[in-house]
Amino acid sequence: MSHSVVEWHGCYEGSWRGYITPEAFAHPAKMSRGLLRRIYDELFAMGALKRGDLVVDPFGGIGTTAVEGATRGLRVIVHELEPKFVTLAQQNFDLHARAWDAMGWTQPVAIQGDSRNLRQSIHGRFDALVSSPPYATIVTGAGGLNTKPARDGQQGGRSPSSPSQATDQRYGSSDGQLARMASGIVEAVISSPPYNLPSSQDHNGSRGGTRMTTPSETGAFVRYGNTPGQLEGLSHGDVEAVITSPPYSESISYQRPVAGETFWSAALDIVRESHAIMKPGGVAVWVVKKFVRRKQIVDFPGDWKKLCEYVGFEVVSEVRAMLVAEEVNDTLFEGEVTKRRERKSFFRRLAEKRGCPPIDFETVWIMKKGARVVP
Repeated sequence: MSHSVVEWHGCYEGSWRGYITPEAFAHPAKMSRGLLRRIYDELFAMGALKRGDLVVDPFGGIGTTAVEGATRGLRVIVHELEPKFVTLAQQNFDLHARAWDAMGWTQPVAIQGDSRNLRQSIHGRFDALVSSPPYATIVTGAGGLNTKPARDGQQGGRSPSSPSQATDQRYGSSDGQLARMASGIVEAVISSPPYNLPSSQDHNGSRGGTRMTTPSETGAFVRYGNTPGQLEGLSHGDVEAVITSPPYSESISYQRPVAGETFWSAALDIVRESHAIMKPGGVAVWVVKKFVRRKQIVDFPGDWKKLCEYVGFEVVSEVRAMLVAEEVNDTLFEGEVTKRRERKSFFRRLAEKRGCPPIDFETVWIMKKGARVVP
């Protein structure tokens, strides 16, 4: 299906300063406030959202999607795995609670839990999803994924001594943390039997989840059992739209990841959960970005699109939120001068000067829930 491709400029101006607590700036991947405002403006203009609608973010973080959404009269639920980020999200909400009450707007909710079990926390129909998955560069060895590139001009502190330490300090170390998992291959995940052969029986004929094998990144085979939350054993629901980023609500229990589980297998579970509880025709917005591994561009946005389309989402629009801009200035002696302005981290600019491929935009996928049955 064809879709439009558009560019957005000026999405990285402004700051979260004064809108979130100082402690919340430690989160490694805050979505740009300017970009988030542009996304909400677009959804209102499309008619995908109106005041009072419910928005969900399965990667809730510190709740920035909820802060901006609640300020527009939306009901927002953010779902986040790491307890420390849920605490920061609630503190951010507390900063605005009086203003929201005065306007008669609903307070957002932050729920701690594993979004692979999203339907255990969120019940009913949702209008939209706005979120950004924890994309990252791949680390060889047991360290899993390194941290997501910094956004909104925020730099992290000193680099930890190991990949696992970096993940623990910045993203957290809770079971089910995608940033700690080995990458895996999206093609293998969306073609493996546990994901495309729904079943209510295992290979021994007993009731429960689907018990099959799937190749891991190293070629070994991993067994999928009937652990609570296994997608094969879950019923379908409705959701109108999904916008991911923060979490909300009371905490829920979650299971330790299956040995050998990868980033893409866990991401598939989360996307399928989101799709299942979205209303037909609902809208999902995903903010993703390419990254560099071994001096080669990794098309993370393309892989994320492939995963979402497999689940049943249809792309409406591909937005390129530009991180660079050409500015023309008139000077007295030089005449018209064109300058390139970049909204990139210091380390990204330094890497590009040393020969790494440039990354000049974030991708914003605007998708809708199609009529296709989820495999």
